Amino acid sequence: MINSVCLCVTFKCDLECRHCFVSAGPNRTDEMTYPQLRLAIDNSYNNVHRMYFSGGEPTYDFDKLVFGLCYAKNKREIYGFPQNICVQTNGNFAKTKNEALDKLKALYENGVNEIDISSADMYHSEQMERRTFRMIAKTAREMDVFDKITIGGSGNKIVKRFGRAKDLPADDILLFNKEIKRQCVYTGTDFVVYTNGDVLSCIYGFKHIIGNLYENSLDEILTNESTVNLLRFQHGIKDNEQTGRHKDFFDRLHSEDEEICKLCNEFTANI
Repeated sequence: MINSVCLCVTFKCDLECRHCFVSAGPNRTDEMTYPQLRLAIDNSYNNVHRMYFSGGEPTYDFDKLVFGLCYAKNKREIYGFPQNICVQTNGNFAKTKNEALDKLKALYENGVNEIDISSADMYHSEQMERRTFRMIAKTAREMDVFDKITIGGSGNKIVKRFGRAKDLPADDILLFNKEIKRQCVYTGTDFVVYTNGDVLSCIYGFKHIIGNLYENSLDEILTNESTVNLLRFQHGIKDNEQTGRHKDFFDRLHSEDEEICKLCNEFTANI
């Protein structure tokens, strides 16, 4: 079973957080059309444990989000997959409890059983009130209909220097463990889909494009020979197999002040 497929429905966002590795913001124009969103779900729902609707901020176009959720919900009702449907949001879509109730009710009625609020960090709080995401979480818990409600943020996951995060000052990075530079987040069973349909084998793997969901199903992509070779190589990195080309990778990583994701992108681009 595939653990998760993360659909980046849009790279538009109401915020422009300076740690955002995809540089999401209100001026971005990249987003899935209604037919593309439907096609992405058609080609990726099978045998999937969790389907994320993410971005950017997926609630930016709430009507389109609801369309995608409803479509995924119908798949689950007919085929049993995706087993879980999750919206990954900064939680800034509601300013009052009544508004939160209305939006959360719409999400639940259209198939969402998990909410992931990803704004519990200093970067989001520079542009939104911290009480907002707490209010969303509290309201969701009081509804008692969601199977899982999580609150995350940069303090709970790895910050990598991509997108706007490339410009983060050194003092900010010192707040995090320096070893994150060499920490691999590849899982082998979690895939990210960009607004143009490109499928990435890792959240930071911008050069790990293993196929396109608008052209092939995820099952077809994962059985492609070139994809199999890439995933085997990434498994080697994750498992510390320092042989052959893997050894070259680790020699560079430990001899230079470079991040593992940057080097991994460079090495895997030619596989």
